[in-house]
Amino acid sequence: MQPMTTNHLQLTAIVWLVALLCLINMGLILAFTPFVIFKISATFLAVGVTELAMVMTRRSIKSKRLAAYFSV
Repeated sequence: MQPMTTNHLQLTAIVWLVALLCLINMGLILAFTPFVIFKISATFLAVGVTELAMVMTRRSIKSKRLAAYFSV
């Protein structure tokens, strides 16, 4: 695995920011919108973006662990 680049770290941070905003948006829509279709779509969007952020972070952590292991 290749070491993490600054661009990838910035992209991961942006994806986490978007995930946080989607989760806040989902909470507001679930609290104040009576239409079920909006609630479902907001939930799918928030869960999907959060899952993407977790996968990207997992790759980052694995890459850092492998780099630390092989540099010893």
